[in-house]
Amino acid sequence: MILLEDYFIPTEPSLYNLLPDNSLGNSIVQFDKNPSALNDSTLAIIGFSNDFSSDDCFVVDSIRKRLYSLVYNFTNIKIIDLGNFRNGKALNDTHIGIRDVIIYLYEKNIIPIIIGGNQNGIYGIYLAFDYIKKFLNIASIEAVIQIADNDEYKQSYLSRIIESGSKYLFNYTNIGYQSYFQSQKSLEELSNYYFDYFRLGIIRANIKEIEPILRDAEIINFSINAIKSSDVSLNTFSSPNGFSGDEACQIAKYAGLSDKLLAFNIYDIIKGKEYNQTYLLVAQMIWYFVEGISQKQVEFPSSENSNYKKFIVHINNEYTVVFYKSLRTDRWWFEIPYQKIKERNLIVSCSYNDYIKACNHELPDKWWLTYQKIN
Repeated sequence: MILLEDYFIPTEPSLYNLLPDNSLGNSIVQFDKNPSALNDSTLAIIGFSNDFSSDDCFVVDSIRKRLYSLVYNFTNIKIIDLGNFRNGKALNDTHIGIRDVIIYLYEKNIIPIIIGGNQNGIYGIYLAFDYIKKFLNIASIEAVIQIADNDEYKQSYLSRIIESGSKYLFNYTNIGYQSYFQSQKSLEELSNYYFDYFRLGIIRANIKEIEPILRDAEIINFSINAIKSSDVSLNTFSSPNGFSGDEACQIAKYAGLSDKLLAFNIYDIIKGKEYNQTYLLVAQMIWYFVEGISQKQVEFPSSENSNYKKFIVHINNEYTVVFYKSLRTDRWWFEIPYQKIKERNLIVSCSYNDYIKACNHELPDKWWLTYQKIN
């Protein structure tokens, strides 16, 4: 068992002293003040330094200042702030440290909210679940999919996970890639692994389609680079196109609603003036994420459960797709059969639009990709 306090620098008291009674910061427990509160916590805040090469946490502390000032409206959610993560002497040491902390929180059923750093932190988060041999779905909201189709991306988290040959990454989904930054070769490589990717324009046309994508994800990563430059200025990669600030908050809420979520990560934020609107937007995204957690309804459909309605759709006399609709939340799922194991099916989240596609004799893309992956 690790000593969690060895991994963190406590939050600066000036960030949470003298806050109003109804503020979020006044309701967040500081780990160094009350370590035993960890046992009752739902969420744990972790701050990362910008590039893991120094302990400069100006960015995450500026976000904390804005986050703490927001109103606390969540009676059923207990949040603890662990402080800022202590980097190792080398990046590999930092990855191992992140791995140890994530495993510790996982064993206590606590979801970490990780703020700051860059995509290097994602690899450490992934190592935790690879170490305990847990199959994972990773969803990343990113403007550019960093996969090793060129030398620049060979050390990206996704390239390293793929090249490690680990069998525990079941699915990776990119949300919001921008076509003019993405090579066709990289998309073809993702397709070879039956991974999903969704263009920015496709998602923005119907933002609600993100919800079923995130519902099955254990790790959700949100790069601020995916937000357009008119709404954020302190990001590591700027583009005039991207998600709007309100769309980013809506996506963060969907992340909180995810049935399987184990870690939420916001990164690629750079240093600027303390009161820059980027820091406030990230704080508001975290607030909406917490709201999603507070409203979460974990569901698992079954034909024997009266809370779900079952639909059987035959497509061109070739495929039969079984759908379920929740009568409580109006959410949808479909069954994907294992061909090698009769009478066993994988239940996967989907949308109402997938059902409509099937009714029009069109096999949903997600169903077909997953079917190929497991058979």
